[in-house]
Amino acid sequence: MGPVETARHLAQSLFDGAGPEMPETTFPTEVWKRFGKDGLLGLSIPHAFGGSGLDAPALFRVGEALVDGGCSLGLSLSWLVHNLTARYVLVNHGEDAQRECHLPGLVKGSSTMALAVSEPDMHGSPKKLETAARKVEGGYEISGEKVYLTNGTIADLFAVIAVEGRDGERKSFGAFLVGQATPGVTVETMDVGSMQPSPHARLLLKDCFVPAENRLSPDGDAFERLVKPFGFFERVLLLGPTLGAMKRLITDIADRLATEGQRSDDVAEKLGHLVLLCDEVEILGAEAARVVEEKAGHLSPLPSSMAAWAACRSFVERYMAFIDQTGHGADSSLSRVLHDLDQLCRLAEGAQRHGFIRLGRNLVGWEN
Repeated sequence: MGPVETARHLAQSLFDGAGPEMPETTFPTEVWKRFGKDGLLGLSIPHAFGGSGLDAPALFRVGEALVDGGCSLGLSLSWLVHNLTARYVLVNHGEDAQRECHLPGLVKGSSTMALAVSEPDMHGSPKKLETAARKVEGGYEISGEKVYLTNGTIADLFAVIAVEGRDGERKSFGAFLVGQATPGVTVETMDVGSMQPSPHARLLLKDCFVPAENRLSPDGDAFERLVKPFGFFERVLLLGPTLGAMKRLITDIADRLATEGQRSDDVAEKLGHLVLLCDEVEILGAEAARVVEEKAGHLSPLPSSMAAWAACRSFVERYMAFIDQTGHGADSSLSRVLHDLDQLCRLAEGAQRHGFIRLGRNLVGWEN
């Protein structure tokens, strides 16, 4: 079986109760081990380190299959971030020795890495980042607080973005590999209110010594060269699991309506709108994944991705209106999928706004 078929088969076994138990809130370590055993945790990692070397369009399709097959959006988020962190942080910005040390464990799932960027009240602005890396003999001492780390509580390795210099109001940023067992590191669970059972964490660092060889490659420019591209790839490839959730929700309603005797063109029309929006996300999401693979350094607004997220938002609004009008609510597990889908669309809105502003400025020739 290829990776898409493997992901769908595993997800279906979990959804149907034939595989390891799938808890609602506690992170399913046995399922994660299955992911590693079946090769799903090394899909984006090059063959040289034991991975499958898949590209962005393939990750898009695997993410779709994981959720459409029955797996939760939350677990799929953990799967995607694991693959993206390995590929777009360690492979792209790590030195050979760092890759050789950490990538084999990431492939097997015996190791997990989390990216530590956001801080309390940061609101996505690098100007507000205060976690600092102070140069000392043999390395750096890092102090600060990071929040909303996806996979944070299961990670044994963190890629920490920290301020390493200032020139007036301008900050320079470094990226550092920090082990969970490093003295001065404290990891606390965070409840983000959605995407369960994906584990999120707060990371506290107090005078954590990091040897110089643990510094990643984007010298002084880690926010521009690492953080922004990572967020860009994440927004595009999250469209895969999002599409899978939309397909699962449509299938659920269609299966139940098919058993009812009463038929209505009004209901059929509303379902048709949902199907069309799902098709839009599939076409636009696949195109966005193709573009980011071909133009990895291209960070201009991507119309296909923006249009896909707009279609996702419209789908959620129409789906909620449909179940309110017809009383065809989803079962409990799919209600969680709908809730998480709504939250993903809300999170995407901030990036969408910035994208619209840039497109508008480009149109009239204003500097961005």
